[in-house]
Amino acid sequence: MAISNDDLSQTQQQLDTIAKIVDQIESKLAENVKNHDVVRREMSELDREIGKLHQRIKDSKTKIANSRDKYQQLQKEKSQLDQALADQGDLLKLQIRNSYSSRSQSKWKLLLSQNSLQDAGRNSVIYDYIHQARVEQISLISNLTEEIKNNQIALKQQQETLQKLLNNQSKEQSGLEKVRIRKEKAQRELEKSIESDQNNLKQEQNKKNKLRKLLKKLTIKKSEGKFAGNTGKLHWPTKGKLKHRFGENRQGSAGLQWSGVSIQADRGSEIQAIYPGTVVFSDWFDHYGWLVIIDHGGGFMSLYAHTEGLYKNVDDYVTQGELIAVVGDSGDVDQTSLYFEIRRQGTPVDPADWCVYPNMAYSP
Repeated sequence: MAISNDDLSQTQQQLDTIAKIVDQIESKLAENVKNHDVVRREMSELDREIGKLHQRIKDSKTKIANSRDKYQQLQKEKSQLDQALADQGDLLKLQIRNSYSSRSQSKWKLLLSQNSLQDAGRNSVIYDYIHQARVEQISLISNLTEEIKNNQIALKQQQETLQKLLNNQSKEQSGLEKVRIRKEKAQRELEKSIESDQNNLKQEQNKKNKLRKLLKKLTIKKSEGKFAGNTGKLHWPTKGKLKHRFGENRQGSAGLQWSGVSIQADRGSEIQAIYPGTVVFSDWFDHYGWLVIIDHGGGFMSLYAHTEGLYKNVDDYVTQGELIAVVGDSGDVDQTSLYFEIRRQGTPVDPADWCVYPNMAYSP
């Protein structure tokens, strides 16, 4: 569980990489804000790096929790060892006191003073037993003392590990916050540079085509499933406000409509699976950023895009309500939100027909 210098170096290298990408984006925006494709490619790379850093922070939290558990366990063992040492010390004192109470007679003197050979034999056995018990007691105390010493060393090492983990996590979190701010600024400048409806239309059509090709490649279950019987019974994947509804015309993209819904939500808000199923895609995808797709059987799938951190891998089985990702702004969005779709045999259907809890306010 100890964190090495390599871990710290890796974190710093990743932060340096992200900073370099942001510098390139800002430079190109300053030179020519109309160079959309080049800037978008580099912002996509930035999203990937942010996602990786987010995963490192998540892993750090797990390591910190485990380190704290280990430290508490060592503290508990220390208390038990201290008590055991005190108990053995008391027992040894009692043995020594009993020995002196018999006036510290030697074994041979004790035997010669007996009234009969029978008494002498019995007392000889008792004397040997007492002497052996005292030797064992001293050995046990010595072993306990060594265990306590080792416990103290382990405690110190665990404290150092925990402090390194906390320092590393703080550095990662600080770096992530800084790059988020710079990325948001670059994103705003990029959005300002996209002016023509024709350009928007081309971009949206490109997004749809790429997603359609991806879905065709995925292996989907042929089973009937029970998803179809859950209309009006499911929970939304995250808490927030509906920014765009299914079927609504896309602004600046004449002739194109929303195939899902856009939910405006706070960064880091939990995204939960709406229904049990198997993860068939969990990776960064052009325009959509960090994307998760779940196959629910019976030809039904759910898609979750623009996330910041992915918590599930391909082939993972997820239960209803299980955490699969967190809300972010990866891909082509200018604010933190979740793009959410439900598809039946590859065709988009209105998520509002399936998800009704809690009541989602519409805020265009």
